[in-house]
Amino acid sequence: MRASHRENLSAVLLTVAVTALTSACRAPAPEGAQTDLRREQPGPWPSAGGEKRLPFAQRPGHDWPTVRGDLRGTGASDEAILPPLRIVWEAAPTRDYLSDPIVHEGRVYVAASGRLYALDGEDGRCLWDADVGAYDREMPRTAAAAGAGRVCYEAVDETWAVLSVFDTEHGKRSWQRRYAVTARYTMFRTPPLILEDGRVCHVAFEDGRWNIVARRLANGSVVWRTPLPTVPAHLGPFSGGTLYASVATPGHGEDAFLLALDSATGRVLWQRKRPALGTADVPPFMALEAVSAGWQVYGSVSGRAAAFDVRHRRWAWVARPEYDYSVYATPVTLTAGLLIVAEPGVSSTNLGGPYRAYDVIGGRLVWQTSLSRLGGDFQSGRAGAPVAAGHILYAFGEGGIVAADVYTGDRLWSSMVRGEMNPPFIGTGEQLPAVSRGRIFVALGNQAIAFEGHTSQSRGGSHER
Repeated sequence: MRASHRENLSAVLLTVAVTALTSACRAPAPEGAQTDLRREQPGPWPSAGGEKRLPFAQRPGHDWPTVRGDLRGTGASDEAILPPLRIVWEAAPTRDYLSDPIVHEGRVYVAASGRLYALDGEDGRCLWDADVGAYDREMPRTAAAAGAGRVCYEAVDETWAVLSVFDTEHGKRSWQRRYAVTARYTMFRTPPLILEDGRVCHVAFEDGRWNIVARRLANGSVVWRTPLPTVPAHLGPFSGGTLYASVATPGHGEDAFLLALDSATGRVLWQRKRPALGTADVPPFMALEAVSAGWQVYGSVSGRAAAFDVRHRRWAWVARPEYDYSVYATPVTLTAGLLIVAEPGVSSTNLGGPYRAYDVIGGRLVWQTSLSRLGGDFQSGRAGAPVAAGHILYAFGEGGIVAADVYTGDRLWSSMVRGEMNPPFIGTGEQLPAVSRGRIFVALGNQAIAFEGHTSQSRGGSHER
């Protein structure tokens, strides 16, 4: 009888100990705390009801099928992912730098060394890889784009630019097109866009000039082809049947334009010169534009930001910070009524810092910060483009990740992450993470890394989808 009592008491004490240990592992870090993600225990997080978490592909949430999340280029998701984050998997399918990730129907797509890789979003396993027709080892890489059961990627080598389309299930190539490479092609590469009507739009140098080309995603046949007045700087965003693009002549700021095209026919609806942005050495193009509810288009370069009023076809405002040192394209994040501009090439010790948030209506500076102010064990001042997951802004620097409040820019959490920042390039910036189904994905060097945190309903909705 006593033995039975001792056994029951031991079982109760063991249960209490396990419960306490489990609770400790799941307890959130104090506000502003810095952690090492590799010390945290692996394993699935439980759902709110305590039942086992669904596999990644079956979870509710959004895909991230293009480089900035959606066709409007917002760089934001209404899925609120709360810190602390933990690493759930790492994958190194190649020894070369990976392109920025996209996520479609539970799979993560990255490219390098002439191949496109489809990784399982659940555990990082490589499901298939495919030859993309050009070995772009020494050149910057754009991201892939996915939709309607297909994924497309453009690779560039010294001779050819190659657009390839594959089926997402097995990686079988559907079609491929080749174009001659110009001296400026690698600098002004921009990812293709898969529109909602089953067409893919991309830029191509054909017959001695630049064009925007729309093709049927199923077979690659041309729907329309629109010649451009000069070199394309960026393709997108897309909203309400209108496709926006920016073009510029390198070294000539007066030849920089914002264009609007009818996505059904390719007809140019209007074009407007880009406003003067300040110093003469600013590259004469804008990159990674975003569009808000179809009425205002935003863009930035070298830390300067501008908004174009589509309804009245005029520039609404231009923000020119006093200090800027970046010569790279500067990605934007559109969320919570703010346009957040990143300067990926600057040092965090520079005045003003690499992150600025502007009010989308009038361009008023709401807050500004830098990696040095946000904290974290960063090895240099290089800062990646941020993404918004609900009301939390996440950004990667050399050796770390930080989480900040979207509304104030205040640091909430940071952690060390081993990984090399990928080389930046003009056209899409650098370190563009993806947010999908409660996880954040990023390419650091030759590694694709998946992070996970606690999920919650977004505070008031971060942006319109």
